[in-house]
Amino acid sequence: AGTCALVAGDAAPLRVYAPTFLMADIGQSTPYPRRLNTLSVTLLANVQLQAGSSVTLSNLGGAQAATGAMDVRSGFGFGATAFASFSASNNAAATAGQGAWDLQARS
Repeated sequence: AGTCALVAGDAAPLRVYAPTFLMADIGQSTPYPRRLNTLSVTLLANVQLQAGSSVTLSNLGGAQAATGAMDVRSGFGFGATAFASFSASNNAAATAGQGAWDLQARS
């Protein structure tokens, strides 16, 4: 990734861009099976995410963790922000600093 390139028309008055992620990367601490593994997710939006927004990570095939709350921490880098709260996929509130994991849905 690098600096965003200008496109023809970028300087036009009242130009509006659709919300999108400028960066969306995922990595893991180890490639070995049956080991404790930390997933690192980097998201960079071109707009500020509003209170009540949610981000769902899905299709995590092979992931094995008990259904329930899972710790989520802030990362490193420019503008890294710790999430204040999360909601489970069923809209039940989760504890601040935690996300909800569903083993059956793998999300």
